[in-house]
Amino acid sequence: MRAAERPILLVGGECRTASFRQDLIAFSEKWNVPVVTMNKMQDQFPNSHPLWAGQFGFFTSQPHVKLLERADLVVAVGTRLGDLSSLGFAFPRQAEPRQPLVHVYPDPDAIGKRVRTDVAVVSGSHAFVSAMLAAPATARACAEWSSAAAAARTATHGWPQFGVPSADVFGHAVAAIAAHFRPDGIVTTDSGNFAGWVHRIFSLEPTARLLGSACGAMGSGVPSGLAASLRFPERQVVAFCGDGGFLMTGNELATAFARGANLTIVVSNNQSYGTIRSHQERAYPDRPYGTDLSNPDFAALARAFGATGFVIEDAECAPGTVAEAMTTKGPVVIEVRSDVRQTLDKSLAASR
Repeated sequence: MRAAERPILLVGGECRTASFRQDLIAFSEKWNVPVVTMNKMQDQFPNSHPLWAGQFGFFTSQPHVKLLERADLVVAVGTRLGDLSSLGFAFPRQAEPRQPLVHVYPDPDAIGKRVRTDVAVVSGSHAFVSAMLAAPATARACAEWSSAAAAARTATHGWPQFGVPSADVFGHAVAAIAAHFRPDGIVTTDSGNFAGWVHRIFSLEPTARLLGSACGAMGSGVPSGLAASLRFPERQVVAFCGDGGFLMTGNELATAFARGANLTIVVSNNQSYGTIRSHQERAYPDRPYGTDLSNPDFAALARAFGATGFVIEDAECAPGTVAEAMTTKGPVVIEVRSDVRQTLDKSLAASR
């Protein structure tokens, strides 16, 4: 750590306590190391902090890839370094010049299996961070490396500042919801490309909670949101879903209504299994198969369960509709009628 000029810290979800998150901030500042959080772990580090370099997702942005390629030390804490967090086992770089790796994880069987490890530390995340805080620090100050990390973060997560195209209705809806999101709120995401808008637009602090399916299994958005709203009735809970994921488990609205849960469910209705469609378009352009959906009126379906339903059809009505929905008591469903092409364009661009 003392010798590194361009270190990067990868943080997984092995420990998610409030005290660990506070010590993680102190650790990053003491050693002057940019922090990248793993998929669905965006709440592990303050998104407003100068050393936050962003979150890995299913389609890692090119600014992130280029930043990681320049790192001269990789410290992975609380992650198994699976296929997603290692960019398909291509990171840290194994060919010369190699990128030295320090891997910290409590399970020794998860260390060194697929990626050559220079320093293996069998430890929980918090114990390691505490030990590093107690060590004498002579970290190098590298303004250029910190600026590069900030640039990668802004390119990936700075969408509100750059503006969202008017055709991107779901992007405008997410931006409007983020403006009403409380610092201690809970956001859940089902699996799907639509979640990229949430990660790019929301700015989360360690007081918030992000619940999502890191493995990509569909159908978790509504149940996890319902569980969170019942466990923490005083906190704001927003569940983001695609139309396919909502159709798998949306009948949990019955329980939400019966318990009077204050749960806001946002459904991206692009009439498609968007993630699968993006893989089809990547390999076989303009040859979709089995990914089109024939959807119900989700707002009407919400009302049939006893919830309140809203519809957003264009960017202009997003702020007003969201403002009304976010102040409505009880379970709420916001149906966003979005264009599948917007989803495909963003996913294909991110993978280039």
